[in-house]
Amino acid sequence: MEILNIAFGVVTVFSFLFALYQRYEVKKHALTEKSKVAVQAARLADIYESIKSLGSNIDMIVQVPKHQEVTVQELQNIARGARVQILT
Repeated sequence: MEILNIAFGVVTVFSFLFALYQRYEVKKHALTEKSKVAVQAARLADIYESIKSLGSNIDMIVQVPKHQEVTVQELQNIARGARVQILT
């Protein structure tokens, strides 16, 4: 009977250690996922700012000729800036 108690004690200790290891893995996985979400949120914020800037640039192409005489060269320069924003 003493051997059976020792065997069950060893199994209990290994089960406890395995549970601790599983908890560590779950916490590590949760932390990794949280950091991935933060990176994705930062990327989406950057994309949003780029789109707002692009909209402003395109609006400039439309609005500048209404207020002053503009050469084709100036409009082409603004359009080049918008094209660069689209490509990036």
